Amino acid sequence: MTINTDRLIGDLAANLEPVRSLPRPSIRAAVWLGISLPYLFLMVFLLRPADGLDARFSDQRFLIEQLAALATGITAAVAAFASTTPGYNRAVVLAPLVPLAIWMGNLGQAFIRDLNTFGAHGWSMAAQWPCFPLTV
Repeated sequence: MTINTDRLIGDLAANLEPVRSLPRPSIRAAVWLGISLPYLFLMVFLLRPADGLDARFSDQRFLIEQLAALATGITAAVAAFASTTPGYNRAVVLAPLVPLAIWMGNLGQAFIRDLNTFGAHGWSMAAQWPCFPLTV
């Protein structure tokens, strides 16, 4: 059995080819974002909500929410690619928590505001579903 193992190791070592290393996680995330841009363009500019997206872009809370969601997605992509790169610092997986906290805090404030305005019976999750494709 030792002879076969030594022979196998020798055969494997004789046919070695150089391995190309992975691009940096930020580069891979940029490529992913570039591939995702047509979807983002489609959601933002072609499938505009009936209430007028142009007016919503002038709302500071809406802009903060959208920028925080975008930052969460970008940092999560970098963290995902970094977590699969050997030797890369694993602490980078915590990076999406900062923009996520801003995003969730903004959504939480809007939820409380709507709950105070419309009450528990006037606020419906069904009314929020049109936002889902844009958020994704």
